[in-house]
Amino acid sequence: MDQILTAGDDPFLDLARDEIVDLVRQAVLSLPAHFREVIVLCHLQEMSYTEVSEVIDCPIGTVRSRLNRARTLLVEKLKILQGTNAGKLTAKAAL
Repeated sequence: MDQILTAGDDPFLDLARDEIVDLVRQAVLSLPAHFREVIVLCHLQEMSYTEVSEVIDCPIGTVRSRLNRARTLLVEKLKILQGTNAGKLTAKAAL
């Protein structure tokens, strides 16, 4: 699995990947807890909607709606974080 996550001989690709992973981590951690938990359970733990429903003790429809809202919030947060980091990278490049 490590081979999939590494870019090999290109340290710039490794750095870019690490920055993307960090942005996603920051965005997920900034979500409200009830949205964060469905993202983690569905996408990281690869649970089905039924399994998540049982774990968090709510209807499947609630899992689906929370996941949809969480994904929308993640996109918004990633755009903001990406813009913030782009500014930092530009400032570093100017030095």
